Amino acid sequence: RRPTRIVSDGTSSVGVYSYQNFEKFLQAKNDTTYIINFWATWCGPCVAELPYFERLFQQYKNEPVRFVFVSLDFEKELEKKLLPFLQKNKLNGEVLVLSQKGMNDWIGKIDSTWSGTLPTTLIYNKTGRDFYPHSFEYPALEGALNKRLHVQ
Repeated sequence: RRPTRIVSDGTSSVGVYSYQNFEKFLQAKNDTTYIINFWATWCGPCVAELPYFERLFQQYKNEPVRFVFVSLDFEKELEKKLLPFLQKNKLNGEVLVLSQKGMNDWIGKIDSTWSGTLPTTLIYNKTGRDFYPHSFEYPALEGALNKRLHVQ
């Protein structure tokens, strides 16, 4: 599915997704392991852990691992905050924006235990899913990915 709209400043762009269009990122049934990180530029712990995801991306770039960064930045501030942040920090992986419209309806669909706190990470593949409603240090993040990669 396609984003509801694209926000661009001429250099960077991100797709803004409704929850219905975003669901495909939560339901893939292939040989890839997905790391979906929910974050925002205004969330200090989110920004602090992004280098760990970048390090993990570099370490696993030749493996069937897909990184998706789901920004919950305020939609009216994407051009002023998110796009400049992305230019400055050059995140590897796919960055998209999940529309906050109806947020209270879709938070529980991500995980029934999630209150909406950030950062939150979902790591899943066809063998199962692990939900982490907290920030990571690098060793724990790598361990969480390896746990999911090695489940038979």
